[in-house]
Amino acid sequence: MTELKIKGGPKGAYAELERIRQERSGILKPDHVVAEATDPGNPLHDKFEWDDAVAGHKYRLDQARKLIKAFVVLYPGVDQPVPCYVNLRKDRGTDEQGYRKIEDVFSNEFLLESLMEDAMNDLRSFEKKYEMLKALAPVFEAARSVEREISRRTAKKKASRRTAKKTTKKSGRRKAKRS
Repeated sequence: MTELKIKGGPKGAYAELERIRQERSGILKPDHVVAEATDPGNPLHDKFEWDDAVAGHKYRLDQARKLIKAFVVLYPGVDQPVPCYVNLRKDRGTDEQGYRKIEDVFSNEFLLESLMEDAMNDLRSFEKKYEMLKALAPVFEAARSVEREISRRTAKKKASRRTAKKTTKKSGRRKAKRS
């Protein structure tokens, strides 16, 4: 048997989740967990926000996120709907935290690079989550190949930008000397 590693909680919380799951035909449902956790003596109780005013606000924020994510754009020639708004990791924890219109991201090279970086992070997370499924190995290898190509292109663009900045600085110095 493999060793149990717990993220974000003590083994007592895990044991309680297992107890709840086993009492309910082997299926763990969030509403069962909340029902059990309402008891202040339950090991899961402290994992929840019980102040209804605070919890209500957090719930409305979650509803707002779902509403924002519900809107999609249909582009001609693209088979799948595209999210109308995207949340970039680079914005999180800043004053710009929120959702950007996808057209704004597509029309800005730096934002598009950030979206691509987010997509690659999501692919790596997907691989980490499902790496035990050997049938997906070709998918993961294809994703790594795409990531290498994107990294190569990004490095080339950054080098080009650095060269352009140096050239701009040199020409600015020449103009200043002539003056």
